[in-house]
Amino acid sequence: MQNNEFSFYTSQIEPGRAGHQNEVITLQKVYELISSLTYKKVIEQVRQASKKADQDLLKKKLNYFTVSGVFAPGTRKAENLLSHSGLMQIDIDAKHNPNKAAGEIKKQITNDPHLALIFLSPTGTGVKAVACISPDRTKHTQSFDALESHFKANYGIVIDKQCKDVCRPFFVSYDPESIVKSAIEINLPTIGLSTIVSVGALNPLTESELEKRHRHIEKLCSVIEENKIDITGNYDFYRNIGFAIADGLGESGRKYYHRICTFYPGYTVVETDKQFEACKKPGGRKWSSLFGIASDYGIVIYPKDKQVLKPSQIAITGQVPKQNQIANSQGVQTTDIVTEDLKFWTVRKKTLDDGSKQFKDVVIDDVKLLNLLRGFGYRRHDVPGGFSFVQVKHNIVNEVQPQQIQDTFFSYLYKLPEKIEDYVTRGDLESKVVKQSEKFFGKNRLTILKREGDDLTFNQDTKNESFVYYKNGFVKCNKGDYTFHEYKDLKKSIWKTQLKERDFLKLPADNRPLYECCGFYAKFIWNVAGKDIDRFASLMTLIGYLLHDYKETKLKAIVLTDSSLSDGNNGRTGKTLFGKAIEQIRDVCELNGKEFKADKSFKYQEAKLSTQIVFLNDAMKRFNLETLYNDITEGITIEKKNQSPVKLKVKYLITTNATIKTEGASSKDRITEYEFSAHYSDKFHPKDEFGHWFFTEWSEDEWNRFDNFMMFCLCLYLENGIIEPDPVNLKNRKLIDQSCKQFYDFIETKNVEPAVEFCLQETCDNFQSLFPDYEFYQKYPTRQFSKWLKLLPELHLRFAGCEMVLVKKNDANHFYTFKLK
Repeated sequence: MQNNEFSFYTSQIEPGRAGHQNEVITLQKVYELISSLTYKKVIEQVRQASKKADQDLLKKKLNYFTVSGVFAPGTRKAENLLSHSGLMQIDIDAKHNPNKAAGEIKKQITNDPHLALIFLSPTGTGVKAVACISPDRTKHTQSFDALESHFKANYGIVIDKQCKDVCRPFFVSYDPESIVKSAIEINLPTIGLSTIVSVGALNPLTESELEKRHRHIEKLCSVIEENKIDITGNYDFYRNIGFAIADGLGESGRKYYHRICTFYPGYTVVETDKQFEACKKPGGRKWSSLFGIASDYGIVIYPKDKQVLKPSQIAITGQVPKQNQIANSQGVQTTDIVTEDLKFWTVRKKTLDDGSKQFKDVVIDDVKLLNLLRGFGYRRHDVPGGFSFVQVKHNIVNEVQPQQIQDTFFSYLYKLPEKIEDYVTRGDLESKVVKQSEKFFGKNRLTILKREGDDLTFNQDTKNESFVYYKNGFVKCNKGDYTFHEYKDLKKSIWKTQLKERDFLKLPADNRPLYECCGFYAKFIWNVAGKDIDRFASLMTLIGYLLHDYKETKLKAIVLTDSSLSDGNNGRTGKTLFGKAIEQIRDVCELNGKEFKADKSFKYQEAKLSTQIVFLNDAMKRFNLETLYNDITEGITIEKKNQSPVKLKVKYLITTNATIKTEGASSKDRITEYEFSAHYSDKFHPKDEFGHWFFTEWSEDEWNRFDNFMMFCLCLYLENGIIEPDPVNLKNRKLIDQSCKQFYDFIETKNVEPAVEFCLQETCDNFQSLFPDYEFYQKYPTRQFSKWLKLLPELHLRFAGCEMVLVKKNDANHFYTFKLK
């Protein structure tokens, strides 16, 4: 139980005059006052008053306390708060929760871990409680936000927003069955870095989504009750229904579980309560599985607000709204009766001498054929510097080649009846089109697919929002949270490659750190971050930066390298796996770093219009980043044979076992370098630790944990931007890569020191005597050695802020020193 202190006030003694503070008390004392007969008589007067105005007048005569802390004597203002108690009052009023009785609410929240005191309000129609929060007064409002989200998500309860006022008076009451107990602090609703980021830091469900779930399960329960159906016919169903309801509604789903289970012949309240409590633990079936179980018993719930095509459904249909059409497996509309609107040919007849008509020929109508292709969703899509061909189906856009358009047409043609109409057979049409296929499907002809009003408007990330698209809907991320939406709310187009072929379900609140509750990949990121919370947060923001598909900002390349100083640069620390993970969310064009040539034509020919990230994997040692500066900041040019070049802005990810040479502020402004720890190596892989291959051997639940973690990364980036990582061994590795390991060891043993004069020739000779096996690759070793020495001010901490200065020289020797600038 919380024994934190706060101020107690007498009731006001004159109209308009504030009450007088006369005591500093504890929560135990308040409990004793409320549960005893102290205020019974006056509270009964309040509850017996027939009018609300009379109740309010009587309430003003009650004593009260400021549960959030102690104020200076004779005052109750925020600026005069002397000490915060680490407590907050909670008001649950009938007007905000019209369908819940006070007794039901009190029972519902009895075991809440964050509540230290629970009792009936003075009117008896509501419930009051005291919650345990952070004693940091600057986080008082954040604590209210966390509690508000907690009550909505777990109980479907709305709490009074005025409770966020630290000065709010808390009137005494009478409830002999009030509850006092120990409580734990609520997590704060932030994804900042003041605490270890956890799933519980974000609101698990929006209010509208929660209301929707209550509406859907209420409909399911009504059907079960009306028809007296037992859908818990075996233990698996009984248990999985509990898991699904607990996952979707938390504690507020308990009553529905009872309603569903009550038709089981062996139903008992105690056993069902016990089972539901066990199902509240994470890791069970997801909310959506509840309706799958119901459908096995013939109960199919189709909520009105769910009547919307999913991408997985609409991707197989065309856009020609004709009668008698069906969709085949190739995504082409077929028909058993060809209507006039679908005809892409014309029958020509000649007039005989007697005036009658006789068949002459069948010809392909160019305009009708183009209209048919447009009916299949094909368009010309213009982009800066060129155009491409796309197929549009219900706002889902897929880039295609002319050959694919031709293939679609012939697939449609082959589905037509052998005899289509008098004088016209399918073979006739096929023969005509084949003979002139270049004419009908050539690039120049297909450009006519562009019409006025065809311009596509894509749903795009903004500076403060980011979108990720799944089979069952899309996720919108912002600085504070991420929310799930249905596709009916999406008014603009998206690329088909942006769609993930999996469903998304937001994880329930969990107080553990992300690397413990967000699955294998979150743990992997924790490991490669060296199990350091600051580096973990930094790496999360780098993930968020890459996932944020917003390019109207200063773009930079993310460069991943290793932190180890050991010889060999064997890699295998997980950098490629990092890039593969980004590929599971965004459209990535991966290029082989060992074969990549920056000056080569068609180097980006594998990229598409929908490409969002270029992943240069395993760049070679001494890779010259300067050759990519323009591509990183201004965009890449996609050149493909026989096609117009297209300019496209992308984000850049580079991995290397070596280091990238960067010189000056210009380079540093274009890249962020991150060192992976040596947790993994060529002798210890992620599979050795987790027992399976990432992505290819994941369960549906593991995918969902991965997706939620990536959404957290997006939110953290939107909130904080890129958190630049502190270097581990980066400068030392750069010094080694740009000189040699022997030179690094030579400097580490202090053969050269700042502010100490040295002879260049003698120092070089000393180096050669210590490392006789090292062979200089220049004809004059002292020149090469001098270049190495000039690296020290930038790449060695001992020489930071210095410059190498020539002190004197004679015919044989040059003397230098490192002095502060």
